[in-house]
Amino acid sequence: VKKVSNSSRSVPHLLGKGAPGAPTVKQIAAVDSVHALFQLQCIPVVSKTDVEQASTTYNPGSNVNLVRKRFAKEAGWKGQPVLQSLYTTGGQVKACQTEEYHVLLVDRAGTVHKVLAYSIETITAPTDYVDVRPAIKVFPEVKEFATILRSRGEVDLLLGIHDADLHPILANPKRHPVGKLCLLTSKLG
Repeated sequence: VKKVSNSSRSVPHLLGKGAPGAPTVKQIAAVDSVHALFQLQCIPVVSKTDVEQASTTYNPGSNVNLVRKRFAKEAGWKGQPVLQSLYTTGGQVKACQTEEYHVLLVDRAGTVHKVLAYSIETITAPTDYVDVRPAIKVFPEVKEFATILRSRGEVDLLLGIHDADLHPILANPKRHPVGKLCLLTSKLG
C-alpha cells in the first residue's frame, strides 16, 4: 500500500491485488482515520530562571532522554559537551555534537528526580490545541479539567525507557481501559 497525501490526511492506494485475507483498502482507511494522542504533559522542573515546567512526552522505544536545546538554555542549565550517536528507527546512525544535562523534575509529592538528557534542536513538531473535554464523559472520576489539559507548542523533554519509573501507567487496570482509550497516571501528574 502506498500512501498519497490528500490535503491533510493520507489515503491508501493499492499497488497490487494483495493476498487472500490481507487487509482491504476500506480496512486500511478505517485504521488510518483514527486519531491517536501521544502522551504529553507539563511537568514542574527546577531551573535557574523563571522556567517552571517542561512540556514532556514519553517514548519507551528510546534509550535516551532528550531536552530541547533552547529550552535548556532558557532554564539556565549548564550542559557538558559530548559526542552522541543516535540510532534511528531505520537503523541509521547519526553522530552529533550535543550537550548532556541534568534535568530536575518535581513529582506530585514534591520529590525531585534527576534525569540525564541530551540536547537536540527539535524533539517533535509543535503540538496544537486538543479538546480533551470528551474524556471527562468517558472517565467521570476526572474532576478537574485542568488535570488533563495538554500543552501546545514545542515539546521540551522526551523521557526514554531508562526512566520508565516516571512513565505513565494505567490508573486502574480493571476500570481505566475503556475501549481503546486509557486513563493514565504517573508520579509526575
